[in-house]
Amino acid sequence: VADDGTLVTCARRLERIRGLEFERLPPGDFPKVLVRHQAEWTDAIHHAQLDKLRALGDWCRGNRSVFLVEVLVMTMDEERPAVLARVIRDAYARGVVPDYWKVEGTTSADAMATVDAAVAEDPNARVVILGKAASLDTIAAWFRASASAPRAVGFAIGRSVYWEPAADHLSGSIDETAPVQRIPDNYLRVMDARTAHRH
Repeated sequence: VADDGTLVTCARRLERIRGLEFERLPPGDFPKVLVRHQAEWTDAIHHAQLDKLRALGDWCRGNRSVFLVEVLVMTMDEERPAVLARVIRDAYARGVVPDYWKVEGTTSADAMATVDAAVAEDPNARVVILGKAASLDTIAAWFRASASAPRAVGFAIGRSVYWEPAADHLSGSIDETAPVQRIPDNYLRVMDARTAHRH
């Protein structure tokens, strides 16, 4: 959900699809691809990954589609924002320019500013914050930290909203009516937290 109230209903995951020979846009509102960054990987591996992302981005632009890249940095929490900023800058240097970067939240406004500054090196790129099955209180803290980050315009949060109610229902600890109430309640808590800390 972006700050202007736009609701994105479905992003099509492309990381498990081979090739870019689509006759038309895949199902969903736009393509999304998840990439992981491992510090121990060689430059050749990183560059090959970025080259594939650039090709996908070019395909999306040619088909007038929004392009979202989700980056998971496999490192210690305190190191993650600086590494993520470097990954984003490396991507730009190799021609990877998504419309949105989907990134992990942080409780540090300074750390969020580090990521935001890297994203801002492309004037049109924006940030959405992913949930990573975090607690709703943690997500609220992430939104608070992102309040002064101009590029942070929305969120993409799922499991934090539905996982626990769904699991409780499947285990038999609650009846089928409870998730119908709890899942929307969780979503509204996320929306309230975002609204409270919108820049």
